[in-house]
Amino acid sequence: MLVDTVECDSVQLGQCSDFPDLIRTTGTLPGEHRIKIDEHAKGVIHPVRRQPASLKPRIIEKLREMESDGYIVPVEEPTEWVSSMVVSIRNNKVRICIDPKDLNEVIKREHHPMKTVEEVPFSIPGAEVFSVLDAKSG
Repeated sequence: MLVDTVECDSVQLGQCSDFPDLIRTTGTLPGEHRIKIDEHAKGVIHPVRRQPASLKPRIIEKLREMESDGYIVPVEEPTEWVSSMVVSIRNNKVRICIDPKDLNEVIKREHHPMKTVEEVPFSIPGAEVFSVLDAKSG
């Protein structure tokens, strides 16, 4: 089953207000993490992608918003890796991300085995009945 959207009624929204951290859909994770890169990898600097002049004010506004929210920080010194900024407009909203294709190829991935969906119920002590709540009937 594929879920495209999730709808909340007023009771569920009231429950969400008890846990405001769960409502936030984007943000930064607490703490600091270092990405390990293959020591033999050579940095790649991508050129700036051209943007339509008509979108420039909206892009700058979005970048300032992302900076003030703490999602991005300005970098003043040269860096070994520079990924291209990708801008898209969806539902009249500006979305900004990067294209880290070259960087992804040289990242040393850490291995964290995760339980499968089938394994999780067996790890809950004392649990006897499991069900899937249908969003429409819930």
